[in-house]
Amino acid sequence: MQVQRVGGTDDGFRLDRCLVDIDVYDSTRGGAIGLAAPIRGLLMTELRGSGPSTAVVSAVATVSAPAIRPYENTELRRCG
Repeated sequence: MQVQRVGGTDDGFRLDRCLVDIDVYDSTRGGAIGLAAPIRGLLMTELRGSGPSTAVVSAVATVSAPAIRPYENTELRRCG
């Protein structure tokens, strides 16, 4: 699994609206999709309201649902 911030905005003070991209890799399409689905489910149901003592996640939304994406390594399938 690869997680990276790919953009977003902030108010310059305390509110950060980050856009996070999550990709998973497996040797098969089905395996990659099978990894992506529960990760998305956990983000949508468990992340809101959680966080370390200095921050709280207030909202989670899907910008683009998990789908098979191109990847240079032909031995792996990428879903993100």
